[in-house]
Amino acid sequence: MSDADATDLIELTRWTGPWPDDDRDANFKAEVALYAHVDPLRTVRGLSAATGIPVGAVVRFVLARWASEGASGLLELGPTMTRRLDEVCRVAELEGTDEARLAAFSQLRQMISWLAFPLEHPEVYEYASDRVERARSIGSVGEARDLYERWAVSYDHDVYERLGFTGPDHVADRLLAVFGDRAAGSVVLDVGCGTGVVGERLAQRGVATLDGLDLSPAMLRVAGHKGVYRRLIEADLTEPLAIPSATYDAVVSAGTFVSGHVRADALRELVRITRPGGVLVVTVMETFWEPGGFAEVIPALVAGSDVELLDERSIAVTAEGTSTVRLLCFRRAPVSA
Repeated sequence: MSDADATDLIELTRWTGPWPDDDRDANFKAEVALYAHVDPLRTVRGLSAATGIPVGAVVRFVLARWASEGASGLLELGPTMTRRLDEVCRVAELEGTDEARLAAFSQLRQMISWLAFPLEHPEVYEYASDRVERARSIGSVGEARDLYERWAVSYDHDVYERLGFTGPDHVADRLLAVFGDRAAGSVVLDVGCGTGVVGERLAQRGVATLDGLDLSPAMLRVAGHKGVYRRLIEADLTEPLAIPSATYDAVVSAGTFVSGHVRADALRELVRITRPGGVLVVTVMETFWEPGGFAEVIPALVAGSDVELLDERSIAVTAEGTSTVRLLCFRRAPVSA
């Protein structure tokens, strides 16, 4: 490996001085000390998650593209950055050629696009837990589409890698425990499939025929890259589904019933599209049980139709136990001989 290819390990040190009053670099040192209280990696990690570029590559770009040109204002437009923007124009005008002006325009456009990125993508400032909380406070279909359009690329990293949510594993385990050897030959619909993690879990354990349904086109695109779904369906669970009755041997859903835009009434449609003798396995966020109407709808669903509640249990879906869901397993009664 050449020296140019070597990886340097550099510690990001918080430095706050001191320095003498007559230090010729006092202004610069004051800026360094001021920014010692800021965590730059929060924004860099957000940019990485939003774009899919590794954190190290973003840091290298920042250092190479901006530090090499002497620019210290990466995400904040202060006096120093203002002077450097002005300097680009001044130099071009001194040269006085169209080529110099076009080059200045290109340079300014790149500088401003970097500064504007967080304004156009405010989610880069959020932690993974912030995004989860925002998802749980969704109140409309429009809000849901907008959030997941921006979140789709980094969703798996945030929810499963960083926060360690295990809802898909519990849903897959429960379905396979009920179906046993029949699971491999079953036709399963993953409702609110998102990026396709439940589908992955089931496919890894032998379920060959999976369809996925979600509101978000962006999430469905990510799910499609997993290569486990036969068919992907864009649909709104607050409306009747354009799916014939008794289509699926099993319907599963993890992480869908967490906020106000999809309520307990949607379960009736999921039962409708499940075949007689089929199984429905879903999770419901514990804090959404009462607000979402599940305490009323589920007893009525079981009492007034051909549905049996096989199991209801409360489980933690994070290692810390801070997020709890109810795992529900229903069976639709077989057709009488």
